[in-house]
Amino acid sequence: MAGVLVGMSGGVDSAAAALLLRAQGCEVYGASLLLHPYGRCGEDTAAARAAAEAIGIPFSAVSGEALFRARVMRPFADGYAAGETPNPCVFCNPGAKFPLLLREADRLSLPLVATGHYARIRHEGGRHFLAVAADRAKDQTYVLWALPQETLARLVLPMGELTKREARSLARSHGLSCAERAESQDICFIPDGDYPSFLRREMGVCSPEGDFISPEGAVLGRHRGQIGYTIGQRRGLGLSAAQRLFVLARDPVRNTVTLGAPELLYSGRIAVRSCNWQAIGPPQGSLRVFVKARYSQPPQPAVLTPTGESAAVLSFLSPQRALTPGQSAVFYDGDAMLGGGILTAAPSDETEKEKE
Repeated sequence: MAGVLVGMSGGVDSAAAALLLRAQGCEVYGASLLLHPYGRCGEDTAAARAAAEAIGIPFSAVSGEALFRARVMRPFADGYAAGETPNPCVFCNPGAKFPLLLREADRLSLPLVATGHYARIRHEGGRHFLAVAADRAKDQTYVLWALPQETLARLVLPMGELTKREARSLARSHGLSCAERAESQDICFIPDGDYPSFLRREMGVCSPEGDFISPEGAVLGRHRGQIGYTIGQRRGLGLSAAQRLFVLARDPVRNTVTLGAPELLYSGRIAVRSCNWQAIGPPQGSLRVFVKARYSQPPQPAVLTPTGESAAVLSFLSPQRALTPGQSAVFYDGDAMLGGGILTAAPSDETEKEKE
């Protein structure tokens, strides 16, 4: 069997992936990525090393702090400063994590890389693409849509057919301490979840106080800096009003945060940029697809209309709540991932044509 480098995070999923591959007769190596000095990065590396030693596979720690800061932390900060709400995992996978793993695999003359992600990999019709995991509750295709073909061609995803319970049981049966390790639900480099403080302190993002405004432009009060709010937010506004108010939009140019009634959060149409296509090439015409516009959302039916090789407009069959610029939209046909892109408030070529 071929040699494979397993990206080991210190958690149960990547350890279980290494166990499965070794059981299949693969020559398995483990590697942990040193990406930043925040949170439990060092603890995770120690846990990954311990798991590799317990499994009996070689292990290396790979430094990638400069790449991670440039390709993950900087775009995350710039997105927030521009009024968006980006998902850093979407930047990390194609920009830092997999490039570093592939570089280490090449150094070790290993043809394949693997991770503990819950997703399935398929190779059909000359294309390499992801498909939804057997454990749909844990499916992670949403954060992997930006992986390019050359990465997918070398990718192995052993956890695609397993459930989380099975992963813990497998690790437990081999005496691995990570079998009981709790999962982290936070952004890895902001473990306390205080994005505004981190962006100001570590990334130099300037976000002064400004006005809360109504959709008509009336001043409703003062906000504490527009980076501290997300579309759909109701709690923590620090504002008294006769009716429930929700964050509808952030405008970094005018330094305003627009508030309004909950029904104004719904929209049926939004543009998508930076599209990456997996199961198909760039579409030449409109497609009926199912779309996840946030990680935990069930896929929603929509029509995707391309406006360029990497841009499109999504028209949902029913209005969607709190479509948020900077978040990902991932397109599916059944279990197969067609591709994905970044939701944007900027008008597309198609919407501009409709105005003329």
